[in-house]
Amino acid sequence: MTSTQARIALLAGAALLGALPAQAARPIRFERLSLEEGLSQSTVQDIRQDRHGYIWMATEDGLDRHDGHGFKVYRHDPADASSLPSSFVWALEEDAAGNLWVGTTGGLARLDRATDRVTRITAVPASNVRALRFSAQRDVLWIGTRDEGLFRLEVASGHWRRFTHAADDAGSLADDRVYALLVDRRGRLWVGTDGGLDLLEDDGRRFTHFAAQPADAGSLSEANVRALLEDESGALWVGTSSGGLNRLDVASGRFQRFRSDASDPGSLGHDQVRALLQDDEGRLWVGTAAGLDLFDPVRESFAHYRHDPRNARSLADGHVLALAQDRGGVIWVGTRLGGAHKWNPLSWQFGHMAPAADEAGGLGSGYVTSFSEDRAGRLWVGTFDAGLYVMDRATGRMTAHRSVPGREGGLPSDRVMALRHDHRGDLWVGTQDAGLARLSAATGTFRQYRADPRRADALSANGVTAILEVEGGLLWLGTYGGGLERFDPETERFAHYRHDPNDPSTLSGDRISSLAEAEGGRLWV
Repeated sequence: MTSTQARIALLAGAALLGALPAQAARPIRFERLSLEEGLSQSTVQDIRQDRHGYIWMATEDGLDRHDGHGFKVYRHDPADASSLPSSFVWALEEDAAGNLWVGTTGGLARLDRATDRVTRITAVPASNVRALRFSAQRDVLWIGTRDEGLFRLEVASGHWRRFTHAADDAGSLADDRVYALLVDRRGRLWVGTDGGLDLLEDDGRRFTHFAAQPADAGSLSEANVRALLEDESGALWVGTSSGGLNRLDVASGRFQRFRSDASDPGSLGHDQVRALLQDDEGRLWVGTAAGLDLFDPVRESFAHYRHDPRNARSLADGHVLALAQDRGGVIWVGTRLGGAHKWNPLSWQFGHMAPAADEAGGLGSGYVTSFSEDRAGRLWVGTFDAGLYVMDRATGRMTAHRSVPGREGGLPSDRVMALRHDHRGDLWVGTQDAGLARLSAATGTFRQYRADPRRADALSANGVTAILEVEGGLLWLGTYGGGLERFDPETERFAHYRHDPNDPSTLSGDRISSLAEAEGGRLWV
């Protein structure tokens, strides 16, 4: 991309984003990974990227490794002791050596990344492993189970210790059902259970409890904890099964509650919160049973991204179970029934405006081919099947220029392929089937230049795919099937540069997609 193209793309993004209402959710276009792409099963419980760049997904029918192109699936095989203990995978974690730990309904396993072999950790009597968290400071793996409490495994030695709830010990684990684990920046362990939130004390034996107290609005909203996150400020976010989202001020021990309210569109989308993520830009994402929410810390409100059956690029399923961000910045979303989704937040730098052909002032098509900025700062948008649009950057409204048969001075075709404003302020429009058109800044009318085999100095082909103005006001045009054209707007004459199979110094082909000028006036085709 040239610096000019990059500037136009960023300008387009700024214009599109600036046109959105202040409280509108910026659009997200997800890419889905489903059974058709090779995912083993549609329920994605956990997602993690390893140090080699692979994306790992925990599903109800195997452990899936995604390399950017396809999947390799690891499953349980009753005849193979080196396979997973169960194909139902709950949780994933990577240790300091780069090995992958896998929590399943049949127990714990370790995948040796050097040998690609699975070892079942039968020495640790943990089944139904729901959560895993590695402490690099202590080389310890913490293991949360569905009903057998919490295990501490020393990775190097294999020694383990179990923590369970004891009714006669106030410092014991609050509940044996452990669903979420977090090692904070100080190395402390937080445990989400069905009895509330626990913090392992410095002695490594006893727990401080944060319980749900209905009469205390500053306590945890519900005892059933399902997700934990420490944000960059040190605050702890706690997702619950039906009590919404909580933010814990660790210093004071007080919670702020965020609940779903049908009368408030900016409230949490659903009170069941299964996944939390703070991305590399500091944004807080919340996975709920109704979709993905983005938290606005200024308004303390949420934007919602839900399943929309009319939009193939929305979440395929609204029940979000897992969130992760890879080192390239891509956000991954695991859902209950719709597989995995990914989206790159960098797309927000360029913005997105959905087509709205039925709305006055809307964009008539999603097939956008080209942009150009005029002297007034307005953005002109070419579409493949709905003509030409100019955006009012203050309001985001579009004014359409459509082709009307028989209209003199109008756009000659709705199939716009290229746009370029020249030094005079006129707009040049390349079309797929009606040649080149010039929109006069002075008169607001179009003049058409079509291919004419009877004239040697006429346009060579009616498909104009690229336009470039160079010093002196000359235009270079790329065509579809007619090669390269040099056009003089003063004389309105075209010079042709075509592919000749008998001359290696000619163009390599007559179908041209883009043009760029380098320093010194060299033309790249």
